[in-house]
Amino acid sequence: MFLVQRTKNIAIIFFSLNAPQQGKAKKILSTGLLRNEALNSAFINRTEKILAKVGLPVFRFDENNQKGNQFGEKLANAYQEIFDLGYESIIAVGNDSPELINADWDQIQAHLIDGKSVIGPTLRGGTYLIGLSRQNFKRDKFAQLPWQTNLLFFQLQQYCKVNNSPYSVLRKVRDINTYFDLKILLGNKYLDSAMRKFILLLSAIKQKLVLKKNLFIVSSAILLESPFRAPPSR
Repeated sequence: MFLVQRTKNIAIIFFSLNAPQQGKAKKILSTGLLRNEALNSAFINRTEKILAKVGLPVFRFDENNQKGNQFGEKLANAYQEIFDLGYESIIAVGNDSPELINADWDQIQAHLIDGKSVIGPTLRGGTYLIGLSRQNFKRDKFAQLPWQTNLLFFQLQQYCKVNNSPYSVLRKVRDINTYFDLKILLGNKYLDSAMRKFILLLSAIKQKLVLKKNLFIVSSAILLESPFRAPPSR
């Protein structure tokens, strides 16, 4: 349940490729491109519904309006574009963190209003949410962070310290990048029944060999080395 009141000085950036491009970039299922596209479409739609309930302005950045060459440059430019509209703080999220529904949006806004940055870490060392105020945003330094690596969360903390910005760290969550992640998601109680049935339908004919491969990927050593998207996909 969302109890957040509208705050005109805070905006949300939903930074994600559209479903067809995301399906090509992130092949969670081995059952074909169309099923991966459908899965990513479901994640995108779910995230949009979650954000719509927060009560803040939401700006969508996908491959059609992202500007720049590298991921970090594109995200930094998105922040700058929204700051230029007059917003004092921005929260960026992607589409691969279903647990975003459990975020405490009142607390996140309170931290930003108090001048704190907000970082939501993932299990792989990335982030699922980044909240920055105008005074704590340095576009060039932000763009040069090690995006899409397991060093991002650590380096974001260093970024805040160098900029003398106090920051708050949210609860660590799992983002969805492998079939194993998807299986873990199916066991979570916050996932609605319709979404659970849809995922089960899409993944119903997945081969056992692929499942074993993904189970192997999540060993602790390989988990830290696996790629991921934070906050979103490029």
